[in-house]
Amino acid sequence: MIKENIKNEMVVAMKAQEKARLSTIRLILAKIKDKEIEMRSEVAAELNDNAILTLMQQMIKQRMDSITEYTKAVRLDLAQKEEEEIAVIKSFMPTPLSMQETEAAIKSAIAEIKAESVKDTGKVVNYLKEKYAGRMDMGTVSAKIKELLS
Repeated sequence: MIKENIKNEMVVAMKAQEKARLSTIRLILAKIKDKEIEMRSEVAAELNDNAILTLMQQMIKQRMDSITEYTKAVRLDLAQKEEEEIAVIKSFMPTPLSMQETEAAIKSAIAEIKAESVKDTGKVVNYLKEKYAGRMDMGTVSAKIKELLS
C-alpha cells in the first residue's frame, strides 16, 4: 500500500536527517489525513491507493502552478523548493506510461466502453483514471480522447 510505503520512507528520512525530504513526506501524509477526515461521513474512512495517487497528482499540479508564479516573480529560491517537493512526491508514484502506451490505453478504453462521440469523453476519462491512476496526465489524455472521438 502506498500510504505504508510513505510512512516507512518518513522513518528513513528521519534517521538520515534529510530535512527537505522529511518535510515533503509529512506534507503528503497531512494531505492524506485531511482527505480521510473529510471522508469520515462516507463509508470508507481510509483512502485507497488510487485516491492517494490522485491526491499526489493534485499536489504536483499545485506545485507546478506555484513554480510558474515564483518564476514570474523572480523568486527562483522558492521555485527550486517547489521542484524539490515535486521530485519527492513523484518518487512515490508509479512510472508514467509512455505516449505510445497512453495512446494504446486510450484506444482500448474507447473500444471497451464503446464510446462514439465527444459526449463520451467523461466516461473514458473515468475508466482510465480508475485503471491507470497516477500513470497518466489526465489533461493530455482528455485532449487525445476528444481528438480520437471527433
